[in-house]
Amino acid sequence: MADGWAGVCQFVQEAKGELSDPAALEGAFPRVANYLAGHRDRMKYAARLRRGVSVGSGMIEGAIKQLVGRRIKQTGARWKTAHIGPIVELISLGHTEDWDTYWSTAA
Repeated sequence: MADGWAGVCQFVQEAKGELSDPAALEGAFPRVANYLAGHRDRMKYAARLRRGVSVGSGMIEGAIKQLVGRRIKQTGARWKTAHIGPIVELISLGHTEDWDTYWSTAA
């Protein structure tokens, strides 16, 4: 698939011919196209892959699962379910360049 918006449009057009019910795609396409149009800057997958940057979230999800799991399973640790989400957010934020910005404004 070519990079970006043009590649997505090309893919959809090619996939339409392989569907048993192309009318279903035509009915859903305006909503999908509107969503994708609003995220054009995020669809540069081919360019990201050429630079060696990950496209999927599996590595991040796995790392967070291990970090949170290790923290929650510590001896003597007691966690309420409602408190796990915020710690996941902090852990994931800690692995981005937004960490310093977050703490400098969180006063």
